[in-house]
Amino acid sequence: MKRTSHEIDKLYLDSFRSMSEKLITTYNSYIEDYEFNLNGSDITVSIIQRLKHYYELQESIKIYFKKYMQHMHQIFLLKQFYFT
Repeated sequence: MKRTSHEIDKLYLDSFRSMSEKLITTYNSYIEDYEFNLNGSDITVSIIQRLKHYYELQESIKIYFKKYMQHMHQIFLLKQFYFT
């Protein structure tokens, strides 16, 4: 039996919810458990790591969609060739 698009997307959409929950947990940990030292570089390193991971994720999504779009373009051309 085929699944609905909602069922297929559920894991992907749940990952966003999980990310949001993890962000709140991390923020609370900083507030409760971290001793801020403005002379250190811990916060800067954390921000740079977050940005690095964010941009790597964006790049992987971009690469996927580029491959996907190339594949869809090929299918479109094949359909045009065979069915026109």
